[in-house]
Amino acid sequence: MTDTVAITNIKAKSRRGFNWREQRLAYLFLLPALFLFALINWYPILQTILYSFQEVNLKGVQGWVGFSNYARMFGNPVFYTVWQNILGYVLLSLAMGSIVPIVLAIMINEMRRLSPFFQTLVYLPTLIPIVVGLIVWRQIYAPREVS
Repeated sequence: MTDTVAITNIKAKSRRGFNWREQRLAYLFLLPALFLFALINWYPILQTILYSFQEVNLKGVQGWVGFSNYARMFGNPVFYTVWQNILGYVLLSLAMGSIVPIVLAIMINEMRRLSPFFQTLVYLPTLIPIVVGLIVWRQIYAPREVS
């Protein structure tokens, strides 16, 4: 009987909506983290956008140039070649990074006799660095075997 009353109270609270007064202290504690998040993530992005409208070199900001940086960038024929290369790289890396492993996983899963061998062979590159690290740390902490 008590469980149904508790569930009814929870449903009633969820229908009322969000109460900012109840959550005020939680957001007050969250405020420094949100400020640091904005400072670390958004400040460099906004600064880069501002720099894109200025002439900037190693000496610092030389002055405001407006959209002339963008006009020079879009007027450069290498710009379009770079974007073609980037799109080709992205498409190939998506194909090689997702389609090939899926096809290999299906092939290994459909094998009858050699499936455990190939599963071990595929998983081996994940285990080798861990084993080597363990051996190195064992040699660091116990250079001589004690018998």
